[in-house]
Amino acid sequence: MTVDGLSGAPEVLQASFNEGAIPVQAPRPLEFALAQNTPNPFNPSTVIRYTLPENALVQLTVFSTTGQVIRTLVRAQVEAGSHQAVWDGRDDQGREVASGTYVCRMAAGRYNSVMRMTLAR
Repeated sequence: MTVDGLSGAPEVLQASFNEGAIPVQAPRPLEFALAQNTPNPFNPSTVIRYTLPENALVQLTVFSTTGQVIRTLVRAQVEAGSHQAVWDGRDDQGREVASGTYVCRMAAGRYNSVMRMTLAR
């Protein structure tokens, strides 16, 4: 069974208990991962989740199936942990893109991964 495209049980990011207010933090992810966007197909927006086992320079880019850059969602140094980005079906100039299949590429350090997303207007 998968949860939001990742295998395993849902993760607890933080918790505290009344007796002594002991903060609990989830461990770092063990590997780089780019999860399938949800929902897919989508309209008007979709969430793209990714995990980093260490701090990394991350570039999360949406391309057309012909390789044209449509939108850069993330281009930044990102801390280790679980993250998400939202794509609203627009290009870098803010224009709505057509229905169809798009490719999302995540590059972080030596890690590279791609996935397909479908926009249905």
